[in-house]
Amino acid sequence: MAELTTLLVTNTASDGDIPSRPLAYSLLNPPTGAAIDTGGVISWTPSEAQGPGTNVITTVGDRRWHAGPERYQQLYVVVQEVNSPPILPAQTNRTVSGLASLVVTNMAPDTDIPANPLTYVLQTGPSNAVIDASGIITWTPVVAQVPSTNVFTTVVTDYNRGRSTRPISARPIASQWWSIRFTTDRLCPAE
Repeated sequence: MAELTTLLVTNTASDGDIPSRPLAYSLLNPPTGAAIDTGGVISWTPSEAQGPGTNVITTVGDRRWHAGPERYQQLYVVVQEVNSPPILPAQTNRTVSGLASLVVTNMAPDTDIPANPLTYVLQTGPSNAVIDASGIITWTPVVAQVPSTNVFTTVVTDYNRGRSTRPISARPIASQWWSIRFTTDRLCPAE
């Protein structure tokens, strides 16, 4: 099963005595988060830290209010790693005056355990804008770029090909100013 997904398993047992007695279910040393209800249904959602790996869930069935043998059943659950893509943070509007430099910290966390190495690319933007290996965008406009409208698109990719894209729209608000807007899914039209 994939980590971060829910496993549901129904145990069935019966008491062969006449009259039959009610059964009680419990788990013996279950993985963190695993539970069993009074009807014998096991539920478990393995966390990021619990995959990949093999987990043993042992069910104990016994008769309530009556001495008698307990019955054990083992369930082997193989938890597979699922890649969680990095997520670029939401950004607020930015304003740059004249030829001043713009620096945007645009680092994405990777929630995988262990974390995957990330690669940042400035897919679109002014030719003199750069993004470093940590996701920090730096841009100092030259005279020919004042005033102008510029679009930046940052792409971050993890080792397992998880990918996040964050377009950025820049628009002039006065002859010597720019406002840079970060959006979550597509380019914003110039206003």
